[in-house]
Amino acid sequence: MEELTESAIPELLAVKADNEREFYALYSGVQGQLDSIRDKAQKVYEEKIEDLYYQINSAIGVLHPNHRELTSFRMTCSDRYHNDFDRKYQHHFEKLKQSQFTDYEALYSQLMAEHERIKNKFTCHQCGDTIPLTKVYFIVSHLACPSCQTKNTFKPSTLASRLEEIGRGLAEQRTQHLLDKYHQEQQRERDIYHEAHQLKLNISPMKNHRENERYLQQIKELEKRRQDSLALAPQYYQQYQRAMFDEWKRLVPDLAEQTENFYQGLQRRNF
Repeated sequence: MEELTESAIPELLAVKADNEREFYALYSGVQGQLDSIRDKAQKVYEEKIEDLYYQINSAIGVLHPNHRELTSFRMTCSDRYHNDFDRKYQHHFEKLKQSQFTDYEALYSQLMAEHERIKNKFTCHQCGDTIPLTKVYFIVSHLACPSCQTKNTFKPSTLASRLEEIGRGLAEQRTQHLLDKYHQEQQRERDIYHEAHQLKLNISPMKNHRENERYLQQIKELEKRRQDSLALAPQYYQQYQRAMFDEWKRLVPDLAEQTENFYQGLQRRNF
């Protein structure tokens, strides 16, 4: 993970300076690789450690002189996976996230200030009358003079031509708290899973029945909470998407219909 993020971040920053769309495509790819590493680690732990433990445990029994070493091996591997690995994953994921930050609030304010300065300064090349810029034009547009009806070509600034990108970026930043809520619920589910897993490690034929039953009851309650969390997380993500797309439409009203169609397409694909 360290090698992946350390090599990817400089490249991400270089691409970001030239092309935001290419940056996000590359960013998604790196994030996907990180997630793949995490998923593979979980699969390896479950198949190579847990399955091996239960296989050997059932073969030798708790009275075997090496059973204590077997349990110790399992606990050590569990701690490395559930604590050390998770901490490293979160550390590198946060470093990766930092590479994507752009202050879209500041860019949008600059764009609005620019529009305020020029909105009454565009004039007809034929009669010289003012052609009011009633909105932010972000593509080349042909505007009719209100006096002589001559068509005049208006070319937006480099900043104005980024309105669609800036609008989406700002919409995402303004609704980030809702996305954070979704990610927190995902982490909550993983924390509950790890807590239940640690309790499972405490169950042993060497302990009395009442103590094992207490662990089993706690595990059952944790599993109910985990299932509730699994059901809740997608709802939080849908709330974020709806709010983000609504804000995007508000910031770039000319593309409201196109943006809504994009949102509806995502919903059909996800559900």
